[in-house]
Amino acid sequence: MEILLINPWIYDFAAFDMWARPLGLLEIGAYLRNRGFRVHVLDCLNTPTSIPTKRKRGPVPKSYGTSKYYKEEVARPFQYQHIQRRYSRYGIPINLLKEQLLLLPRPAVVLVGSMMTYWYLGVQEVIRLVKQIWPGIFVILGGIYARLCYEHAKKSSGADLVLTTKDPKYIEKIINSLGIFPKDPMGLYHPYPAYDLLFHNVKSDQDSNDTYSKAIAIKTTMGCPLKCSYCASKFLNPKFSIRYINEVVEEVRFWNETYGIENYAFYDDALLMRPDIVNFLNALCSLGKGLSFHAPNGLHAKMIDKNIAGLLKQAGFKTIRIGLETSRTKDKWDYDDKLKAKELDRAVESLHLAGFSPKELGAYVLAGLPGQSPEEVKDTLAYSKDLGLPPYLAEYSPIPHTKLWEKAKLESRYPLEEPLYHNNTLLPCWPESYLEEFRGLRELALDIRRTLIKAYL
Repeated sequence: MEILLINPWIYDFAAFDMWARPLGLLEIGAYLRNRGFRVHVLDCLNTPTSIPTKRKRGPVPKSYGTSKYYKEEVARPFQYQHIQRRYSRYGIPINLLKEQLLLLPRPAVVLVGSMMTYWYLGVQEVIRLVKQIWPGIFVILGGIYARLCYEHAKKSSGADLVLTTKDPKYIEKIINSLGIFPKDPMGLYHPYPAYDLLFHNVKSDQDSNDTYSKAIAIKTTMGCPLKCSYCASKFLNPKFSIRYINEVVEEVRFWNETYGIENYAFYDDALLMRPDIVNFLNALCSLGKGLSFHAPNGLHAKMIDKNIAGLLKQAGFKTIRIGLETSRTKDKWDYDDKLKAKELDRAVESLHLAGFSPKELGAYVLAGLPGQSPEEVKDTLAYSKDLGLPPYLAEYSPIPHTKLWEKAKLESRYPLEEPLYHNNTLLPCWPESYLEEFRGLRELALDIRRTLIKAYL
């Protein structure tokens, strides 16, 4: 019996592919395939440069397997009519997705993933299209939006069933309850996410510009031991667990030797919080030259000393992001448990001594938090500059099931029961009088990055 998995489009004002991969969906796909089901995966965000589009080419790959998405401007929903910015659907053109669906035999069931809560328009569009092509098809929705906004997803997504878990065994039971069973088990393919269903073997296709054949995302841990007030990690993954070092090393070796993958982005919420982090980094070093590792989710600075920084450099890390977030005083941060000021100073000094350049480093600075002022963000940017750490503004998005959620609802200019109002572009928890100042903060952050990189060169 055939099962189709789909990763929907992004509908937003801006989006960039920083190793965004539907890892959870691919893990489920791998599990079901290894159980004997025939699995197909379609990722609406995976747009090869070779496809015919209005632009005559798809997205141009950037460094280390990142890329701009192909996009098509669409009408803004009424919730965004006051926002004078272009609103787009990011990913494969809709007519090409239709063509791919029509080439497939009717599946027994369709599983749809989801990401940001305010991207649910992509979920709705995919489900509408699937049901149009295959009337009566049973659609199961899972993922982050489905779990964080379960009631909204039940009412609005169009799915026949909305999941509150990502446990593949439970999902298999649901599929079995529909009378769907594998007919001819084919044996174990491999124990890793089913990326191979999304890209060509680049060893035999060196001209491929598909970013998925250049970089993948992997996880070495699940969850986070901290309880930051703006983060939903504890709700989505209540327990912090780690994978064995040899499992991670063998996965990297598998993708590199079988498909030539050289770039690996760690999706961990707390990569450096592994109790065996020194042994883990030493194991990455043993893989040899030619591989590049990236930490786009933000590392915990309090875990970085000279030894860790040296191992990160030796292992081949090319992208280091640190969660600076926001400072209320010079000694502590109010919204998370990540670090104190002296710990950040030590971490940045260690990274500089290890040989990391400003192009490889960055700090996420949160803006738009409830009760936060633009002046506080400006001070944090200045502090980052003094450290020689390029800052990247990260606009706060209110997230259900976080400690800050109730406060966010009180201070938001919008009714947050509607997920579209979670969009960080709106800065929903800042008063309108701050919005003009935010534009200046964005320019200041960019100017600091340029200054630090230019000074290094």
